[in-house]
Amino acid sequence: QGSQLTLCSIAARPSAAEHEGERRSKRGEGRGRGNPYSERITRRIGHPACCQMPHTGCGMCIFVLLRSAAAYLPGLENPLQEATDDAFIGDRPLYEYTTQCTKGPCAPGNDACADTTIASSRLSSVAYHLRDTHGCIENDPNGPVFDPVHGVFHHFFQLHVAYDDGRGPIYGHLVSRDLIHWAQMPTAIWNGLDASVSPQRTTPYDTVAIYTGSAVVVPGAAPDGKGDGVVQIYPGLCDAAVWPDCKSGTLLAQAVPAAYAADPLLTNWSKPKYNPIVENTQRDPSSPWRTPSGEWRLRTYDSMVYGAASDADLLAGKWYTIGKNFDFEQAECPSLYPLPPPTPGFDVALDAATRRSTAAATTTTTISPSSSSSTFPAFLPSSNTAATAAVASFTAAAALPTHVHKTSHSGDWWQVGNYEAPSARVLGSFKPANGWEDLFTQRKMDQGHFYASKDSEFPTRSGERRRVNWGWATVPMGLQSLPREITFNAVTRTLEQAPIEELVDLRGPAAFSAHDFKIAQMDTEIVLTVPPGVAEQCEVVVSIAMPTSPTTIRLAAVSADPDHPRTECSIDYSAPNATDLSYYEVPVACSSSRVYRDVLRIATSEKSMSLLSKRHCASSSAPMHGTTSCSTGSCLKQSYSSKSKVWLCHAWMCMFTHIVFSECCAQIRVHFSPFWPRSSRSPA
Repeated sequence: QGSQLTLCSIAARPSAAEHEGERRSKRGEGRGRGNPYSERITRRIGHPACCQMPHTGCGMCIFVLLRSAAAYLPGLENPLQEATDDAFIGDRPLYEYTTQCTKGPCAPGNDACADTTIASSRLSSVAYHLRDTHGCIENDPNGPVFDPVHGVFHHFFQLHVAYDDGRGPIYGHLVSRDLIHWAQMPTAIWNGLDASVSPQRTTPYDTVAIYTGSAVVVPGAAPDGKGDGVVQIYPGLCDAAVWPDCKSGTLLAQAVPAAYAADPLLTNWSKPKYNPIVENTQRDPSSPWRTPSGEWRLRTYDSMVYGAASDADLLAGKWYTIGKNFDFEQAECPSLYPLPPPTPGFDVALDAATRRSTAAATTTTTISPSSSSSTFPAFLPSSNTAATAAVASFTAAAALPTHVHKTSHSGDWWQVGNYEAPSARVLGSFKPANGWEDLFTQRKMDQGHFYASKDSEFPTRSGERRRVNWGWATVPMGLQSLPREITFNAVTRTLEQAPIEELVDLRGPAAFSAHDFKIAQMDTEIVLTVPPGVAEQCEVVVSIAMPTSPTTIRLAAVSADPDHPRTECSIDYSAPNATDLSYYEVPVACSSSRVYRDVLRIATSEKSMSLLSKRHCASSSAPMHGTTSCSTGSCLKQSYSSKSKVWLCHAWMCMFTHIVFSECCAQIRVHFSPFWPRSSRSPA
């Protein structure tokens, strides 16, 4: 599962007796200190090559193992729980690290990690991304949601602290009113404890950890019992020693705002006494969706589908098993949602397809293309005139697909098809849509260190609806990715994603602007020299008319530091051979510490493209853990490393570099050279 895992292999699975002995030893000898299994565990995960990452020791390797390799070890009944049992950071067991906070054992009111070195280095290097501000390890986003009662956006995430004898993670919590300015809240959901009441109430069914959950907005969940309100559904990890019905190690439970009307930031979350809602299941419940019959459904990691007959039953925790749907691939962090609104600038094509859908098919959900949000006005991927012209070459005459199914396994993937749920308690199906069969093949959402993404329906600034996706940026210590709006482009026949429109507010005034460069011949390079001290973070947008002959276009950010001379991205552009196609693809690549390759899908109607380069620099000696935002049009995919990141966008390509020194924006170079497509590659 990537180069990091090759450094840290997992040994053969220990026997059940070993695990049971280890667990008893932990309880009897003070959380495992000196227990006889420590040597085996250290050999297993504490490989020296795994411990060369700054600040974190083996932390990053551990969590790559937890979320990637351990999930697929054969024979493990609950692989993530057992892997967590065996995890070490340096010479300290992970469960010991996560249970000790700044004021002693972690508990409500004491959820900041004790390692201030980690906290200070992270805070100095992360500019725009959400992250735990207390120095703790984090990973998956959990149940992002907009609360319609108080008008607040909530973002939860896997926070690696734990209460009492647990191992974590639990539910970290951040809030915002505008998706730009955020505040960290106290931990929302603790393992083994309902902290919303006094005295605090123990919850014996989830004492081990709170894993990745999902949110849903349900009619009747508001304080008045009528309006829409928020419910969180999470997988609790149980311990058979304190919860005898714990056989699979995992169950599902619900959490709701404890004092909804009086608590606008939803600081306190209550675990209703009807919990757990499903026992002996698997992790990663999806956000529930409602079928035409009024039944709510969700799926878990193992493709099992559960149902609640009505809004009232969901709010009462009354869930039942419908069965395993083999149309849903077994995978982590799954999601099923209606086809999103159209990519801005391509509304006409989707409107035409929607009219065909209305006339030709009956679907199980209502698609409203008119509810699309606007994106960055200065960076629309094409004009409305070009989009209208694209309809002439838009050849898909079939009804639109109805749903997107997203999964996480060796990266995050999505596919588009038709979902049908004929009646309550009947599984239904997810199949390719007629005329859109190519969209049913899974496509990778992101080519880089991005995993376990969660999506939700958020309002736009103008009150319309949009689908927004967050991911776990799997850099050391973990970060939350920037939020991305997902749209559907009927012309290029693909889902697209772009940083949300709010992020444009983070831009400062332009330091340099020039127009109407003429490229008289190939092997031409345009060099922009940036005066010293102008910027430690910079963003460069280069807009280029589509070349008339095959051309390689390179955008390089060049530093003043010889150890970090340049990072560049390139497009090997050649025009399509056929004129009756609605789109074509060109190879793209970005290189820094490694090379990322993909293809860029471009509508034949487009007359220009843009490349965006952003460098995020720091003058400290701390390594960069964070990334910044590509605030542009409709991006398809992203590549990411510790020093560079590229958004591969619809008629856009954006490059990001993250170098640790000042003056890293010393030069920007744009180079044009001949390119020979493979079909007619010159020997020269």
